[in-house]
Amino acid sequence: MNLNPVQDLEFGLERAQTTLDSTLKLGLETATGPISDAFGGLTPITNSNALLRDSL
Repeated sequence: MNLNPVQDLEFGLERAQTTLDSTLKLGLETATGPISDAFGGLTPITNSNALLRDSL
């Protein structure tokens, strides 16, 4: 492999962990599907909790 003098080559390692921990509600405005007042008159997509936590 030929690198130009202004080029660098990097190697690394990374990991992440995603955990669920909030009360975020997601919904879509659709012509079909049930409408929920808890989702602001939208069709519920998920009622799961979400929090992103990265670990090194």
